[in-house]
Amino acid sequence: MGHRLIIPEHPPFFMTRPSGIGARLVATATTQNSHQQAIKTYRPGVKVRPNHVIHVNNRPSDADRPHLFHDKIQSAYRELKRLEREGKPLPDHLPTEFVTNKKLRRLVETGLANGRFKDTTHINHWLDKMNRYIAGFKRQGIDELQLMEVHAGSHIEALTEEILGNNHYPAGIILSGSSLMMTDAKYENETVKKIMELVRDLGTDIPILGICFGMHLLTEVFYGSEGDIVDWLTVPKGMGYKLRESDLKPVPVGVRPGERQPVIGRTTVQWTGPNDPLSRFGHKTDALELHFQHVPYPHMSIPNEAVLARSARTFLPTPDAPESAWVTEYTAEIICFGGRVYGTQLHPELTPDLLIALTYLPEYRDLFTKSGLDVGQIREDLSTYPHPLWAGQRYGYNWVEYVLLVDYIERLLDDHEVSSQKAAYLDGVLRSLEDKNPALYNNVGALLIDDE
Repeated sequence: MGHRLIIPEHPPFFMTRPSGIGARLVATATTQNSHQQAIKTYRPGVKVRPNHVIHVNNRPSDADRPHLFHDKIQSAYRELKRLEREGKPLPDHLPTEFVTNKKLRRLVETGLANGRFKDTTHINHWLDKMNRYIAGFKRQGIDELQLMEVHAGSHIEALTEEILGNNHYPAGIILSGSSLMMTDAKYENETVKKIMELVRDLGTDIPILGICFGMHLLTEVFYGSEGDIVDWLTVPKGMGYKLRESDLKPVPVGVRPGERQPVIGRTTVQWTGPNDPLSRFGHKTDALELHFQHVPYPHMSIPNEAVLARSARTFLPTPDAPESAWVTEYTAEIICFGGRVYGTQLHPELTPDLLIALTYLPEYRDLFTKSGLDVGQIREDLSTYPHPLWAGQRYGYNWVEYVLLVDYIERLLDDHEVSSQKAAYLDGVLRSLEDKNPALYNNVGALLIDDE
């Protein structure tokens, strides 16, 4: 059909343009003050509509309190405020820095007030941007995109029946991260098995974005076999040092070689593209990470051209070891699973503020320290994180604009009952996307988009 806007094999990305934390905080505050649609909550019996974007929350928590990180920060801060009012001593099991560190306290207060520690806040902002961009939808009687939160542990069976049994397909699905580990969950967790069955039945028919654990789930569905593809992050045997990303200096790994060690905080991601050598673009961007397991790259079960971006960790046996003795291990950061299904190891929905706050919660701080991580360095790296419009968070926005939105419009155009007036309008939206981003047709690994 003439009106089709062809999506390239691989999703477009934004080039990075670093700036200071001040600009980031101003932009984030502006973001949270913009008008957004209310987030719907899925319950059995609720009808899924073609404009719904389903956020499947995979984190094991109470169905009515799905924002695990936000809730933990909020609970700790409320308890500290209560003890402060009553003049009681502050216990060791609470992050007393929330009280004594004025800058941190302001960050926590603002983050809680603006929902900055919730996954869905940024995801809803992506949709809100799209709805403002396509403001004419309402005038044409076309439904705007609407975020719907689903707690997998409580409602995945009802959601599956609603989608597959009743043929009520959403505009797209976002699979969240989780504290679960895929190497165990895919065998032992019934909820995860049911999500995998839903994804397997959907295939590549609708847009799906898997984040962190969500990408691990997609990887096992599309490329899994009898063995495990997802694996634990460990320090290679014989390696006692690693190159610190911020200054490329060797620092002790902090754990015994062979032991597990997560990646937390700020990471450099190298964008790559199929049939394009890495050096052709040399394109890097900053991203936020919080994971204990990963998809190793390369992997014999995954075509190299399916991996669109990767990150690296470099280890040394001694601080003065020659480069020939170094060991570099790669992680698949973004994978295209075919159609409009993508996964990202990095967290486009989280904020540096959240990760900074987590490092002050004793349970996370102690876990990170026990894993040999330098908590002070993590905080320092996050405090200078680039403007989110030009860092890893931008990937989520790109997926919504150039994958989800385009698919939604094309499905509307495929409706034989759509009026010629609506079809002309929708065709114009697709053409505007093409005009805005001429590189949309180019098979390249990076796409420069003008800032808003």
